[in-house]
Amino acid sequence: MCTLAMALSGLGSVVSVMGAIQQGNAAAAQAEYSAKVARQNAEIERRRADDASERGRLESEKMKEKGRQFSGAQKAALASQGTRMDTGSPLAIQVDTAGMTAADDAMTRYNAMLERSGFLSNAAQAETRARGSEFESSLAKQASFYNAGSTLLTGASSLAKQWDFWKNGY
Repeated sequence: MCTLAMALSGLGSVVSVMGAIQQGNAAAAQAEYSAKVARQNAEIERRRADDASERGRLESEKMKEKGRQFSGAQKAALASQGTRMDTGSPLAIQVDTAGMTAADDAMTRYNAMLERSGFLSNAAQAETRARGSEFESSLAKQASFYNAGSTLLTGASSLAKQWDFWKNGY
């Protein structure tokens, strides 16, 4: 009867060891999945950053073209009145238009740069989460082996006590 109890106790220890390892593997797999998702999110954020740069570039070009068209329309209107373009108010109007166009262009590029920076910051945070999840995965695997080893030692100790009791009769 004692050998059956010892066998069942040993089997229970083996099952517990396997469960500890499985639990660690499951936790590691979850952490690895989280790392993979975080890396995909980082890539999406980098693509958004590139898109923000491209949209900013296109908007800047559009802004400059509108400025050139507006300046051209001003010059045509002033020239049609026979006004000299290189002195006085006509020159001041052209300078103001060029300055406003440049300021609008600079603001457009600045806004695109800020948007890009935000996306790149998000990408860096996602990469950090990925590295944290990878570290968590390795810790989960290590912990499962420590738990399995502890369970195995506890089971062996219990079996030794049962064996000693059965062998010596007390």
